[in-house]
Amino acid sequence: MNLEQIHITEAVVIGIGAALIMDLWNLFLKRAFDIASLNFCLVGRWLSHNGARDLYSHSHRKRG
Repeated sequence: MNLEQIHITEAVVIGIGAALIMDLWNLFLKRAFDIASLNFCLVGRWLSHNGARDLYSHSHRKRG
């Protein structure tokens, strides 16, 4: 494995681990304290409204 493959593998493992920890934490909060889970609806709406193209372009800024 070269260095780039190692970094990609590490990023994937960290992402899966983080998602698993967040899911287990939310499950614990729901069962122990009856706290509602996180709501990502607004994040989804923001991403769908802006679109992936608009997140990285600066065409919306006025040129001075």
